[in-house]
Amino acid sequence: MKQAVILAGGKGTRLADRLGGLPKPLIDVDGIPLLQRQIELLKDQGFRNVLVLVNHRAELIEQFLAEQQRFGIDITCIDDGEPRGTAGAVHAVIGMLQPEFLVVYGDTLFDVDLNRLWENHIGSGAEATLLLHPNDHPHDSDLVVINDDNSIARFIPYPHTDGEFHRNLVNAALYVINRRIFSQQPKDGILDFGRDFFPGCLKAGIALNGYVSPEYIKDIGTPSRLDRAISDLRRGVIERASLARKQKAVFLDRDGTLNVLNGYVRTPDDLELVPGAGRALNMFRSAEFRSIVVTNQPVIARGECSVRELNRIHAKMDTLLGAAGAFVDGLYFCPHHPDAGFEGEVSNLKVACDCRKPAIGMIERARKDFNIDLSSSWMVGDSSGDMRAARNAGVRAVLVRTGEAGNDGKFVVSPDYEFADIGEAARFITGGYHSLKSSLEEVLEGIRSGMLVRVVGRARVGKSTVAQLIVDELRSRGFSAERVGLDGFIRPLDERTDDGVVGRFDVDLARSLLDPWLRGGALLDAKMPVYLRNKRVRAGESESVTLASDAIVVVEGVVAGLIEPVSRAELLVGVTDGEARRHDRFVQEYRARSWSDDVIEKVYNERIADESWLTDSWVAQASHVVDMQSILGKELL
Repeated sequence: MKQAVILAGGKGTRLADRLGGLPKPLIDVDGIPLLQRQIELLKDQGFRNVLVLVNHRAELIEQFLAEQQRFGIDITCIDDGEPRGTAGAVHAVIGMLQPEFLVVYGDTLFDVDLNRLWENHIGSGAEATLLLHPNDHPHDSDLVVINDDNSIARFIPYPHTDGEFHRNLVNAALYVINRRIFSQQPKDGILDFGRDFFPGCLKAGIALNGYVSPEYIKDIGTPSRLDRAISDLRRGVIERASLARKQKAVFLDRDGTLNVLNGYVRTPDDLELVPGAGRALNMFRSAEFRSIVVTNQPVIARGECSVRELNRIHAKMDTLLGAAGAFVDGLYFCPHHPDAGFEGEVSNLKVACDCRKPAIGMIERARKDFNIDLSSSWMVGDSSGDMRAARNAGVRAVLVRTGEAGNDGKFVVSPDYEFADIGEAARFITGGYHSLKSSLEEVLEGIRSGMLVRVVGRARVGKSTVAQLIVDELRSRGFSAERVGLDGFIRPLDERTDDGVVGRFDVDLARSLLDPWLRGGALLDAKMPVYLRNKRVRAGESESVTLASDAIVVVEGVVAGLIEPVSRAELLVGVTDGEARRHDRFVQEYRARSWSDDVIEKVYNERIADESWLTDSWVAQASHVVDMQSILGKELL
């Protein structure tokens, strides 16, 4: 029988104006006393025995529990007399404790998958398991250090030593404890679990386990905390955060995405966050996405960095993010590297594995640990390996133009979306996507199976973003849909003709490859070319595309208007954007190629004259025009 002990002896001094003379556990939380919410949650998750330890105004809590016959479980209220501290109070009722029991603090509002916590404790073999979580103010919090196997290594009280970096893990004050632990610890004096008891356990060599979870658990001991918790409760935030429910996540590459790419990061001194990284993570959190870092770290296998040093690097990352009030919910790294021949390499790590991206071992571990729904999740990274991993895992692939900017050339794969940096990606994922989707609802309603959708407009107005969103939404509605980006058909520099924009694209090749489908049939394993912008050549490999006869094909590109529907029903969608924003994108891309500003401006003006007469006429004929500036404002460059 699962048992819980609720520590309900607090006075609630800081909540006096809200309590009206009641003890703190009976504080009204949106119409229901906190203690009632806790007991109902425990009952719903299979707890059938609850000990409520009371002290201040004990008679009111006893009266409340006596009146609540509808709980339908065994509840015993015990006045623990003189203050003993949290651990001392629990030890005082040791004769009533089950071999394993849960400890709940009477001033916390939470919704945690307690079965996951319980099972993790049993599997760990530890004497106690502490729920740990990151928070948005680690710099002034008591922190907990865990080993690679999640056993607790030490406790770091606030204030911290200057110059030290620590992972952002805080004791959330929810424990599963084995009763026999009390026979191994001194019992005299007033003992608090967090301040005295658990640190004493470590000194005595008693094994403690850390269960890391981002689920909702908040101390509501002040009016402001109570008001925030009630707001979260009313908005459904608390319920949705439980790992008993499917979560949505943003998987994040580290090097080149979260931190500046300066070669391999081998020491904490090498780590520098990209501007806006903390703000981006806060946006993900506000939108209820789990932020999960998945990073290849071949420096471990190459012998250039130890796991201990990598943990210090990640501790610095947590510290820098924490200074911005931000944190990651989970972090997974692959220490392997398949190629041998490095001085000092670790031979047992020089293996092909299932975790090194583009394999999805890290993503799969996170999926299980956090109960993630991959179909509603994203991957943000700077390399082709990140994009291929996203494809392999079935999540939306977002390329950022920081770090490698997709120019590593290891895999031939096109991203679903592409943005300047993690900040711009976050703005789109958390807000821009929904705004754009809403503006396209009429378009989506008008699309039918087997239709050709052409997305037209000037270069760098956001055609690929619009086209991919149409594809994503059609797939979510059960349609077979594919995007064909015509940028893959850009001719290598030495093959271009003098026919302006038409001479830069091999339109005939695009038509011939799509011709079987355009004439009403299916297209099997067509090899679509890939253009490498940074090298201005075609990739040696192609992307395979298979189109069923009833598939919806969304063709986008500057010359998309030249792909005639032949025997297909079609829809023409135009895309526009503010010229200043378009110019900024153009400059940003070509500066990244080390072009001078004079050359950039010359080419920009040539392209306006070269392309606009054609693209603008197609936009004028479109049945629906998407104005990216009015829809997304300043969210995206």
